[in-house]
Amino acid sequence: MSAESAGPVPGPGPGPEPGPLCPEHGQALKWFCCSERRPVCAACTELGGRCRGHRIRPAGERAEELRNKIVDQCERLQLQSAGITKYMAEVLPGKNQRAVSMASAARELVIQRLGLVRSLCETEEQRLLERVHGEEERAHQSILTQRVHWAEALQKLDTIRTSLVDMLTHTDDLQLIQKEQEIFERAEEAEGILDPQESKKLNFNETCAWSPLLTQLWATAALGSLSDEETEA
Repeated sequence: MSAESAGPVPGPGPGPEPGPLCPEHGQALKWFCCSERRPVCAACTELGGRCRGHRIRPAGERAEELRNKIVDQCERLQLQSAGITKYMAEVLPGKNQRAVSMASAARELVIQRLGLVRSLCETEEQRLLERVHGEEERAHQSILTQRVHWAEALQKLDTIRTSLVDMLTHTDDLQLIQKEQEIFERAEEAEGILDPQESKKLNFNETCAWSPLLTQLWATAALGSLSDEETEA
C-alpha cells in the first residue's frame, strides 16, 4: 500500500458485511485500488493479495471525489446551457430581424436608383432583387439552422446533466465507482459542445444589392438630373 493508506488495513469486523462482497475473499469491498481502478476488500491489500503494494484509498473517499466532480460538471453544464439559451433568445431573433430590415432597405435602394434609368436596367433590377431575396433567404436559413443546432445542443446538455444528477442521487459508492468511465465519457461529450460564436453567416450581406452597372447608372442619372435642373433654372 502507498503512503495514502498509513498502517495496515483493518480486517472485517464481526458479523455479516452489508453490500457486495469480494468474490475472492468474501469480505466487504470497502477499499479502492488506484492501480487497478476497482473496489477491493482489505484482504486483497494484505500479504498474498493481488493488490498488495498498490495505492489504496477508502472506497467512500473515492466516491466522494467522484461526486464532487459530478457537481462541478453539472454547474458547468448549467452555465453553458444558460449561455446558449440567452444566445437563442437575444442574439438569433435580433439577427433575423436585422436581416429582414436590411433586406427591405436594400430593396428600396435598388428600386429608387434604378427608377431613374428603368428603361436601361430592368434586367439588372430583376437580377439584383433576386440576389437580395436569395441573401435574405440564406441569412434566414442560417439563423434557422443555428436555432435547430443549439436547441439540439441544449437537449443534449440536459440529457447529460440529468444522467449525471441521477448518478449523483441514486447511486451508492460502489456503483458510482463502477460508473467512473461513464462519468468521464459524459463529461467529454459535454465538452464537445462548444459555446455559440459570432458568425458572419448569420448577417445579411449588403453588397448583394450592388453591382458595377447599378453604380454607374445611378451616378450618371443623378448627375444628369442635376444638370437638367440647372439648365431649367
